[in-house]
Amino acid sequence: MATYNIFHGGQRTQNLDYAMLEQVEPDKDAYMQPDHRSASCRFSPTYTFYGERVRGSTWMAGGSLALAQFFDRLDELGTPIAVGDVLNIMIMPKHTELERITWQVSKPLAGVEFKLDIRGNGLGGALALGASLDGSASDTQMIDVYAKNGNKPAFFDENDMLTLEFSAIPAEGLRKFGLHVAAGLYEPLMDRA
Repeated sequence: MATYNIFHGGQRTQNLDYAMLEQVEPDKDAYMQPDHRSASCRFSPTYTFYGERVRGSTWMAGGSLALAQFFDRLDELGTPIAVGDVLNIMIMPKHTELERITWQVSKPLAGVEFKLDIRGNGLGGALALGASLDGSASDTQMIDVYAKNGNKPAFFDENDMLTLEFSAIPAEGLRKFGLHVAAGLYEPLMDRA
């Protein structure tokens, strides 16, 4: 089982070959702040998992060039994403509350099953968001974090991570699978020090 940091944002990537992924995971207390000017705010970071492209093309029709290049590198190494690998896809900033996660399978692929979880280092333990989800059909659903967390939002006392893990992957791999994920976050505090 491998863990990959394929989220966007955070610290500047230090890859010698200028690859966009993998990322450098931020320290648990690193300063991450949404762009609000003078008040608490709600915000919704999003992530698109879709890495299909025409070889040599830099134009992506709804996909991620960074993810396509990351898939290329894993293929070259002979280590494609496997069942049980953990993909860190979204930073949950310190001092924010997670209220919901919405996901959409935009490019279904037969044989794909996945789950979304919160790693839990900022919660004192993992927040299990549910069983495996079906990636073989177009679907949009919302995970109510209140229902999974004792009727309250998940409050992060340090930076945490939304993870994506595949429990089933077809032989052709994941390049043609498309998933969009959005997290509904609220920042109630102004002082993040």
